Amino acid sequence: MSRYPAAAAWGLALALLFVLYETTIPFQFRFFWSQIAVGWERAVLGPFQGPGGVPASRSDLIGNVSLFVPLGFFLTLSPLFRRASRRRPLLLAGLGLLTSLAVECLQLFSPVRWAETSDLITNAFGTGLGILLALVVGRDLFDRACHWALRQLRVDPSALIWPLLTAIILLGALLPLDLSISRTSLLGQLDTARWNPWAHPPEGWTILGLGLIKQAWLFAFWGATAAQRWAGRRHALLQIFVGATLLALLAEGSHLFVRSRTLSVLAILVSGCGAGLGAGALLLGRHWGLSEKHLVFGVGSGYVIYLAADCLSPLAVSAVRFLIQGELMPPPVKTGPIPLLPTQPVPTLMALGNGLARMIRFVPLGLALPFLIEAKSVRYVTALTTAMVVLILELLVWHYSPWSGNLIEVGLAWVGISVGWSSGNAVAKYRSTSTTGIIPPAAMDR
Repeated sequence: MSRYPAAAAWGLALALLFVLYETTIPFQFRFFWSQIAVGWERAVLGPFQGPGGVPASRSDLIGNVSLFVPLGFFLTLSPLFRRASRRRPLLLAGLGLLTSLAVECLQLFSPVRWAETSDLITNAFGTGLGILLALVVGRDLFDRACHWALRQLRVDPSALIWPLLTAIILLGALLPLDLSISRTSLLGQLDTARWNPWAHPPEGWTILGLGLIKQAWLFAFWGATAAQRWAGRRHALLQIFVGATLLALLAEGSHLFVRSRTLSVLAILVSGCGAGLGAGALLLGRHWGLSEKHLVFGVGSGYVIYLAADCLSPLAVSAVRFLIQGELMPPPVKTGPIPLLPTQPVPTLMALGNGLARMIRFVPLGLALPFLIEAKSVRYVTALTTAMVVLILELLVWHYSPWSGNLIEVGLAWVGISVGWSSGNAVAKYRSTSTTGIIPPAAMDR
């Protein structure tokens, strides 16, 4: 097990939530005895077969294996079965198999899901792969990462923002997780890639322009945090531009394996320019004598604008089209109150990807609140106000675009704010009570 059991326990909890969310969406269940008979009749008992007797697709098999790898990884690092040393891997593998069996039994009550034997096999293989990964190299790497993170929390918490934004950009490139790993799909993605940055996009310059602005804005935050770390180096702006271009190349290259995304050379250029502008703005602010709190407040204000634009993106597209082309879409017909889930059917992994994107985008906002606001009462009021503003924005979007608004996105945004809020409070408390002596008290006061 890991030397940081609390962090491993949080990872295990998130892995379990990840599994439950992915295997139960769209949350349609009928808890009746008759549904068990129907679900059993629809069950696919043949190994490596899908519904209808067709062979299971390669992407489904890879997805089911990958889904349980984090579960097996954090099961091994968690303090479960700490006394059973030799039999512990077998017990953990059995626990992962029981989790998969419980999920398949739960799917018997769903009229839109199928219980499949191949899921049990691939989930068990994924759990075993995660356990093996943790035993071979994962535990040491996880402990090193936790030790580095704790040390940075004592010395400079802002050092964690740069790798966090890097992870968000790389993870966001794979969302909404409608992955396809095959030679045919790769060749098709290469054919549809936008190699000419000036070619007219199929969706129009309005939608593409708004998307590029959001991407440039996100890379501007990455460039600002990178400049915070590399401000003392020679040719810092050039290094940040090259690093952002390489990061954009990696992120855009991953689009070759995502069916709903397209590789774009223009997006790579815009990402590098956005990072350069963000870094230049931070370095210029420091040259003008702005304090760290002022810079953090400016970056936070920009991120709030980014989140508001993200929430209102369906309305922004309609407004820009109206201003440029003079075309106003007819008012949609509402069929009832704001739905819990998206009204348009989406595949499970795509829905999971969209939910992860919404939650992750709101984590930095909740994380910044404890550091920008000193009074606890004002913090609570600000957090509550932020949550209500998210609800109002989603209701506004649903009022004018009923196919775009749903309450599950509001809930996921609130979860992201809460996760960031709790993490920020924990970091502030940890720094105030730290007595390790890594840095002198004078530096702590500063």
